[in-house]
Amino acid sequence: QNVAKQVQTDGTALTRRKDIDDAATDGIVARLHDRWRLHKAHAHQKIPQGAFINTVISFVIIAFASTVTFILSIDHVPESLRLLLQGMTQDPTLFLLLVFVMLVVVGMFMESTAAYVMLVPIFAPMAAVYGIEPLQFALVFILTLIVGMLTPPVGALLFLMAGMTGLKVG
Repeated sequence: QNVAKQVQTDGTALTRRKDIDDAATDGIVARLHDRWRLHKAHAHQKIPQGAFINTVISFVIIAFASTVTFILSIDHVPESLRLLLQGMTQDPTLFLLLVFVMLVVVGMFMESTAAYVMLVPIFAPMAAVYGIEPLQFALVFILTLIVGMLTPPVGALLFLMAGMTGLKVG
């Protein structure tokens, strides 16, 4: 089975990504509208400032990650990465191992939400071509990024846990 022949290169991946981005934007707008209605209903109560700041930070991270993903897709980075991986292997197990290594490195330096937004649209279609179940790939993807976020040099989760527990890192 030739994996390279099964992937469409006629721009449908970009269209699907745009549809996904549009759906995500609609979801964010609906969530903001719901929060606004909830705020109007409970206007006499104060919203915790920490929750507000965390929500804004999440939206900003997702917005920038979506923008970077769009720029990467315009520059055909997903296609180049697909060709690189398919040139290395036709075996699904080796593909998962290569993705694992890449995601550990990405997790060392990048926040997980941004990594999900940027890399899932790139790797998920490739995993489907290799015949990997979506749930299995999602679990590998998420757990691998967690391993990366625990790994120095940045180790963002280590600092988060240290802040929560009061322990020192190192």
